[in-house]
Amino acid sequence: MAEPTYSIAYPRRRVARSLLRGVGRIIVPALTRATVTGLDRFPKTGPLIVVGNHIATMEVVLMVVYAPWQMEMLGPGDIPPPPAMDAIARFHGYIGINRGNMDRRALTQALDVLRQGGVLGMFPEGGIWDPGAMEAKRGVAWLSRRAGAPILPIGFGGLEGAMDAVFKLERPELVMNVGEVIPPVRPTPGVPRKQALHQASVHIMEAVEALIPPAYRQRHTTPIDERFELRIQAHDPQGTLITIPAELRVAHRDALCKFFYRPALLRIFVEDLGLPAVPLQHLDQRPSPAGLLQGLDPILHYAEITNPGFFTYRFGTTEGLAMLAALRELRALIDWARGRDHTLHIQPARRYRLSVDGDEFHEDTPAASHLW
Repeated sequence: MAEPTYSIAYPRRRVARSLLRGVGRIIVPALTRATVTGLDRFPKTGPLIVVGNHIATMEVVLMVVYAPWQMEMLGPGDIPPPPAMDAIARFHGYIGINRGNMDRRALTQALDVLRQGGVLGMFPEGGIWDPGAMEAKRGVAWLSRRAGAPILPIGFGGLEGAMDAVFKLERPELVMNVGEVIPPVRPTPGVPRKQALHQASVHIMEAVEALIPPAYRQRHTTPIDERFELRIQAHDPQGTLITIPAELRVAHRDALCKFFYRPALLRIFVEDLGLPAVPLQHLDQRPSPAGLLQGLDPILHYAEITNPGFFTYRFGTTEGLAMLAALRELRALIDWARGRDHTLHIQPARRYRLSVDGDEFHEDTPAASHLW
């Protein structure tokens, strides 16, 4: 009988990965104060999917360094790794997946790793653009069900800002708590497949969240009663306030405000993709219409042509499409102002609470907003 063929070999890059893990087990304790618990809960053999909460970059480092054997990481293929990690990520290698779009190649490779008894590392939330308010994607549950692979949850703490602290030799406190193995996801009689996968995904994410130390879990509390307000004023060259035509007023106001109050989105465009979107990060400085278009047009091209699943993957179909529509509406307004030599003052604001009985916060400067 012929040996099965796979789209990717497991294990691979053995020398490079062994070197990185060996060096990491020296450097991580030297540069951080890492506490790792539950390593004995790693199964002796695969297949296995290892999952954790995703706040920054250090959780990837801890997962790779402290796993007892080589791990194949599933990571973003639609945007490059952070600059500080790009060279290491390329040296280690990972399966890049184009998130938000059907990437059959990446899914086939991930399944083939598991079919060879391998260990796959991934993060159910799929990214870090909306910490504290993100739902688990169905990818982990789908892979577990297709490959019959159990799942090992890990809760990380102390990750936010940890990489910068490492470079400053501040030895940040990090926590990695390994939980109990979750059996492979199985079909649920009488429950539609999509619904069953969603239920399994929620269960997996709950297991991860239970392992996050409470002090760190509370830092990313989902805002309560978050509301948005949008104020846009136009002035002619003499500084006179101009009425904006009704057909040019932004209809998707909440979606536009949320775009500006999720600063990780603009960091992706500016820092990871190298787009000239800096003017959109500093609306309080009242950039010119030409500057606004210089930042907005590349974002629209990327979201409409290069990666059409960018917003819907991150915020769901309804909200993602509303955000894209809001940017198109903003573009039409800016183009109108530029053609008439008008200036625009765009001021998104938000109100929210961090607890039911807590004080209400009001923010009108996205660049200085509270980050979870």
